[in-house]
Amino acid sequence: NNYQNAITLENIMRAASLSRSSLTQLFKTELGMTPIEYVWHHRIVVAHKFLNFTNLPIKDVALRCGFKTVQHFSRKFEETYGCNPTAFRTTVVSNRIKSLGL
Repeated sequence: NNYQNAITLENIMRAASLSRSSLTQLFKTELGMTPIEYVWHHRIVVAHKFLNFTNLPIKDVALRCGFKTVQHFSRKFEETYGCNPTAFRTTVVSNRIKSLGL
């Protein structure tokens, strides 16, 4: 629920009442990633939805999803989806226009 805020491993440990090693092992076993990797993953998934279903500027999407800079957001987005946020949004808009027959 707080993905847009700064989140540290210590914050997650405290919220889950688990030690660092227990928390990390649980995340790796259940999700295949560390807790912090999961936070970044969740932020990117939410950002993908914002880019797909809103007209918010990319900078606003980045900030709403907990990224301090557009550059960091763009790098993480491209690592996950294989294209930068601008190219993704351009493709989404183009596909909408095609589906409307315009």
